[in-house]
Amino acid sequence: MRAAAKIAKLESDVSTRLNDLESRATEKLSKRALRREQKMAREEDLEAERKMRGSVEAATAQLNKRLEKATAALMEQAARRERETIQRMAEAQAQLVATAEQTREATAERLRDEMEAELDALLADIRRIGRE
Repeated sequence: MRAAAKIAKLESDVSTRLNDLESRATEKLSKRALRREQKMAREEDLEAERKMRGSVEAATAQLNKRLEKATAALMEQAARRERETIQRMAEAQAQLVATAEQTREATAERLRDEMEAELDALLADIRRIGRE
C-alpha cells in the first residue's frame, strides 16, 4: 500500500505542478496577448493621430490659401477705392481751379466795369468843370 500511496502522492504532486505550470504559462500568454493588444492599440492610436494631423495640416493649408486670396482681394479692393478717391480728389481740385478761374475772371470783369464807370464819371466831372 505504501507504494500505491507514494504513486498517488507523486501523481498528485505532478498534477499540482502541471496545474501550476499551466497556470503560469496561461498567465504569461495572457500578459503577452495583453501587451500585444496594447501595442496594437498604441500603433492604431498613433496612426489615427498621424492621419488627423495630416487632415488638420491639409485643412490649415486650405484655410491659409483662402485667407491669402481673401486678403489679396481686400487689398485690391482697397487699392481700387484709393485710386477712385484720388481720381475724385483730382477732379474736385480741377473743378475748384476752374471755379477759381471763373471767379477771378468775373471779378476782373466787374472791377474793369467799375473802373470804366468811375473813369466815365471822372471824365464827365472834368468836362462839366471845364464848361463852367
